[in-house]
Amino acid sequence: MNSLFFLLQSFSFVFLGSGFAYVLGIINHIIISRILGPSNLGIVVVGISWINIFSNIATFGLVGYLPRILSYYKSKHDNKSIYVIIRSSFILVFIFALLISLLLMIFKDFFEKKILKYSSFYFFLLLILGNFLISFYKIISSFVRSFKQYIWKIIFEDISFRIFRIFLFFFFLFLFKDKIFAGLGSYLSAYLIVSLVLLLLLHFKIVSFIECFKNFSLSKKITLELISNSWPLFLSAFSLLFISNVTSLMLNIFKDSYSVGLFDVAFKLGFLLSFFALSFQYTGLPILTEYVAKNDSISVKNLYIFFTKFLVLLSLLFCGIILIYSKNIIFTLYGSDYVYSYMLLNILVLAASFRNFSGPGGNILVAFNKTKLNLLMELITALFSFSFNWLLIPKFGAMGSAFAILFAYFIRSLVMCFLVYYTCKIHPFTKEYFLVFLYFLISLGISYWLSKFNYYLGFTFILIFCFCLYLYFPFNREEKEVFLSFLRIKK
Repeated sequence: MNSLFFLLQSFSFVFLGSGFAYVLGIINHIIISRILGPSNLGIVVVGISWINIFSNIATFGLVGYLPRILSYYKSKHDNKSIYVIIRSSFILVFIFALLISLLLMIFKDFFEKKILKYSSFYFFLLLILGNFLISFYKIISSFVRSFKQYIWKIIFEDISFRIFRIFLFFFFLFLFKDKIFAGLGSYLSAYLIVSLVLLLLLHFKIVSFIECFKNFSLSKKITLELISNSWPLFLSAFSLLFISNVTSLMLNIFKDSYSVGLFDVAFKLGFLLSFFALSFQYTGLPILTEYVAKNDSISVKNLYIFFTKFLVLLSLLFCGIILIYSKNIIFTLYGSDYVYSYMLLNILVLAASFRNFSGPGGNILVAFNKTKLNLLMELITALFSFSFNWLLIPKFGAMGSAFAILFAYFIRSLVMCFLVYYTCKIHPFTKEYFLVFLYFLISLGISYWLSKFNYYLGFTFILIFCFCLYLYFPFNREEKEVFLSFLRIKK
């Protein structure tokens, strides 16, 4: 019960903060998308996608492994090893980012003409700088996560970043009169400010970077440990790009930036659900790792089962609302230029729901140091995603990419649940789940029918029915006590 209560406190704070930040992000995205238009938005999205790919390669899976290894040495109060890990991480990332930038400059013409389909000196320069900047930001963010500074994550990475970006967007737009430069430049500049703030906070509050960089030598033992345990996570994280970033890039290659713009709008709204799972992922891994180190398998099982139930219920609620009112939502928020995105939104919200239905299984595998199994899962997902995109995008465009993501996440959820059960002999599902899904489908059909006669009637019905699901859903006695006691404390 203590383990559930402790994690619920951390999760709820990150969840509420991330939810508020995500709303700010959607507002930013709406404003920027309306100003840029679908084609210019597509170019900016492609640039950001490439920067994410470059930084993913440069960080080499360290982002996923650092929270585990730093939490481990922190529990043993081994500050010397922590200093060496931090120094080694920065040096490794700098070397990888430098190599990527050199290759990018060598193949600049081919990259701009054949892949990017957009030629601009300033845009290319931002890609180079963004490679270094986002790579270092991801490492700094993983330090924040490792030391469980969730309030910093919420205030600076989630909320402040979005505030900085919208102000910088209008500043650059006024200063340079270039919409594309303003879109990408504001994104990178906002992350630069956040990175510097987090670096200063870590230095003065948590760990002295002066101690970390008294010398610039690499520890052979630590370096080998980081690389050997990070490469499966690197391939896992890189594989996930096929589900998000690479989909946009393939749309740009096979179609055009206009299709990318429409897809991006639907993806942002459809994956509004994702911050539920990401909130647990951020708070859960360090805590789960500590329980594994203490051989507390009961707490691990309870946390996994409880939060999978929680994620499923929230997913059903949001999925139902978006499926019924997708066209109205797109038209109201983004305007007539993006109205055809509503069909993509219907498909992508289902894909996001499938992602949540598998629960925090990835954290479970990493906490038990089953990084290779986690890699296997992501490689299988990437293979199916890439294959579906390759087959469907040339024929069906953005609709094909949406279906590719839906199929990929469905397969990923199945593989995830199987691997967690195979490794830990735990799964969250009971026969009550099938009844809940059946009732939800019935309520969804009735709500859709009612919405044809009265806009608000359908919306009210699905809210009431989902509330009934919350009351009916089979939380056990311990889980209910933890949740109720948490609510009493919050009051």
